[in-house]
Amino acid sequence: MKGEERMKEEVFDKIDFGDLTVTDRYLRFDLRANPFPMVGIASGSDPDTPPLGTQNLKDLHSFVASTYQADKFGAFAILGEYGFGKTYVLRHLHNRINEGLHNRGKDRGISIYIDSPRPTAADFAYEMLRGFGIEKFLVILWRILLVDFKREIRSKGDDFVKTLLPKKAQYRFFQDPPEAVLKEMASESMVSPLPFLDRILQSGVDLKRLGEHFKGKLAEFFLVRDLQERLSSFGSQSRALNCFNEWKDFLDLDLKRLLKKQEKEISFIRSFLTVLATSGFRMIYVLIDEFENSLLAPTRLIRRMYCHNLRELFDSCGDLMSVIIAIQPGAWVTIEKESPAFRARFSRVIEIDNVSREELKRIVKTYLNRERVPNSSYVDTFYPFEEDTLDEIRNFSLENLRVCLESCFVLIEYAAENTEVREIGPDLIELLPKIHDSFYEARKPRE
Repeated sequence: MKGEERMKEEVFDKIDFGDLTVTDRYLRFDLRANPFPMVGIASGSDPDTPPLGTQNLKDLHSFVASTYQADKFGAFAILGEYGFGKTYVLRHLHNRINEGLHNRGKDRGISIYIDSPRPTAADFAYEMLRGFGIEKFLVILWRILLVDFKREIRSKGDDFVKTLLPKKAQYRFFQDPPEAVLKEMASESMVSPLPFLDRILQSGVDLKRLGEHFKGKLAEFFLVRDLQERLSSFGSQSRALNCFNEWKDFLDLDLKRLLKKQEKEISFIRSFLTVLATSGFRMIYVLIDEFENSLLAPTRLIRRMYCHNLRELFDSCGDLMSVIIAIQPGAWVTIEKESPAFRARFSRVIEIDNVSREELKRIVKTYLNRERVPNSSYVDTFYPFEEDTLDEIRNFSLENLRVCLESCFVLIEYAAENTEVREIGPDLIELLPKIHDSFYEARKPRE
């Protein structure tokens, strides 16, 4: 045993990355780098069409277009086994929605991506907020308050402030001459919510009172007792920034606990979505990846309750959001059996098939073209792969796209390291069994 430990130490001592450099070993294949993802998972930022098939792509595009134009709730399910491209499709769609719909003034659309949500409504609510961005959300929240505050001041002047704030708070709010304060508050140049928040906090106003004035839109974010206690402890310096950071930390660290305790998940999500709608978002698309992980709850009752809570959420917030989930076919069958009412909310369901011969060749060619050196004569070819090799890769991978791409990555690496390899022929497929075994071992169902 001591000898083995000594050998490990000697091997470890020889590991030195000090002379590690970037090489041009791919250039002999007219490639700048290995173009394939190391573990076969595409990022979704690729401009290439996802491997869905023509009709499935049309259905998905039609769903997004119809829900956006009609401003109505819709639910869409994408079925597929591990490695068939569900994650790539969702990430691709997430990026395309945000690129195409985010910057549209009052008719904006946005995608919120959630990965493997835990089977509680509180976790789902938290993941929605985190997926959008807690800090970004708080800026929007206080900007809405600022706009409403400006509008009230322009129409009612200091009477509005006197109605909203108690006498002590009025005195602190108007530490400067009232005319100057009102002019500052109503100014078009005041865009950042922080100076406004700073003055509100310096006045000592109870945020609960502020939230009640804007009840219906923002109340859920002001009526939280735990947060009130923490915000009331600030000193006089940098109140606004402290409040902003404290609020952000509260939502990030304590939100799930609070929602579970008060059972207010749906009203919270409703308020969250209402804030986004008030700021100009016409439709919020919630994309949920690996939804089957939500069904890992230990009992059928818990699984059914989770689906029931989500169904209630869909029904109560349907004018503000649409949902697209990616799920394994077996898990979808479980939902159909255990929660038929939840299943009935999904108007469209598509299934991703095994990758076809033509689709694999298109995808491989696209990846290779992306890393071709300028003026390469191999553009739109499969080089360094022989065409027959792609058929063998597909057969070896059991037509699983992720394993195909992972195999391509490994074969390119092998060819780059072994200078005697001129082309990647079918004979090199014997190098791949470890990839195949490790892939399926890593993706076995959890016990």
